[in-house]
Amino acid sequence: MHQNKTFIEESFIKSLFFQVTLGLKEMHSKNKFHRDIKPDNILYSFVKNQMVFKICDFGVSKCLRLGEKNVAQTAIGTPGYAAPEADPHKVSLNDVVSQHYSVDIWSLGVMIYQLCIQDV
Repeated sequence: MHQNKTFIEESFIKSLFFQVTLGLKEMHSKNKFHRDIKPDNILYSFVKNQMVFKICDFGVSKCLRLGEKNVAQTAIGTPGYAAPEADPHKVSLNDVVSQHYSVDIWSLGVMIYQLCIQDV
């Protein structure tokens, strides 16, 4: 159990969820998915006294070409945040893995859950 936890305000979590969801919506509308959403890949700053969250580190992101199926086939992501079908520690390298934009939503859900239970 963690000692000396810092309380995370509900408004912080709501704002992060809303802004990251909008960012993912924009990415997904352009046929891109991140594949490694986690706290380390979310930046924040203050603009006019408002918190602004931004997604960063697109090193393992996938851009689907026109006509390509809406899937990626490489298991990749950070253990603990990666969707089951994308977790490289749970999927054999020889397996063909179908991933969709949902892998980003899974990771965002894990991150939000951790913030809600104060386990970050």
